[in-house]
Parts: sequence; structure tokens; C-alpha cells
Amino acid sequence: MIVDAAISAEDISDNNKYYSMGNDDGVFIKSGLYKSEKYNNNLISKVWPETAVFMDWFNKKCMNVWSFGLYNLYTQTNFDGLWIDMNEPTTFKDGETKPDDATLINPTHEEGCKLSSIHISSFEVFTFKLQHKLVL
Repeated sequence: MIVDAAISAEDISDNNKYYSMGNDDGVFIKSGLYKSEKYNNNLISKVWPETAVFMDWFNKKCMNVWSFGLYNLYTQTNFDGLWIDMNEPTTFKDGETKPDDATLINPTHEEGCKLSSIHISSFEVFTFKLQHKLVL
């Protein structure tokens, strides 16, 4: 089973239970460039689900969203292993996507900052904790 680490933000209504749950719990990485009411100031970019948000693996509440999603997937399709694809801080474009309602937080900052590489190590730690929890 291949699962992407990003959460789709194509539909940001309550119909998208993972986006809604993550947004309510405040587990998505916030943009350092843009203020956007539409996306609750979440960092937006492009990966497999097209427009996407990204978990802040330092936030302990992200375990709730991630394990809820994996549990729902397992009830639909039993699996005995996961390949978590796109788990590195990368996107299919340079930097963030500017939401249509966005304003620059600091107009002196250059647009298109790259995602921070610090999320690699935090995701690896989180994945280890999740795997350990699921095995026990």
C-alpha cells in the first residue's frame, strides 16, 4: 500500500474529513509567507493530491489525524505494510502556492521560499513512534 504524507486541500470543506480534522487540531505547517483565511494560514503547495497541506510532525496532535486516516484505510483495504511516499519536504513546484485570498506576511520577503529540511528528521521520528504504537 502506498500512502502520501501530504493531505489534499483540493476540497477544504467539511466533506474532506482529514483536512477538516487536521485544520481543527492545528496540525498543518503554517505559511511563513502568506496570510490566508481560506486555508487558515496553512502552507499550500503541490504534490500527488495536487493542492496539498503538510503535517507538522512536531505537533503531537498529528498522530490523531494520521492514525485515524490509516485506521479508516485499513477498514476499507486490509494491508500488512505501508510505503509512505513523498515523506520528504518536497513539492512538485518551487516553494509555496500563493492562495487566491493571500496577502504577504512580510512584503520584504522573497516569494517562493523552499520547504524546510527540518521536517525530514521530525517525520522519521514520528513514523518510528507510529510504527511502534501500531505493532504493540
